[in-house]
Amino acid sequence: MKTFGKLRLEDGFWRLTCEPHVAIRLRRLFRRIENQFGEMKIRHTDEVARDLQWFMQRIHLPAW
Repeated sequence: MKTFGKLRLEDGFWRLTCEPHVAIRLRRLFRRIENQFGEMKIRHTDEVARDLQWFMQRIHLPAW
């Protein structure tokens, strides 16, 4: 199965590296997402974790 990026939880933030088309979809879903040096991050909450789980299933984004 092809994957399109990686995800990890670090220091209270979800950190994602992904291909550009995945980043576009993430920005639509998560309005508060930050982009720094090719890595996107968003503060961890239960709601964000549930949405990321759903998103990972759709996009095939494995956790590190």
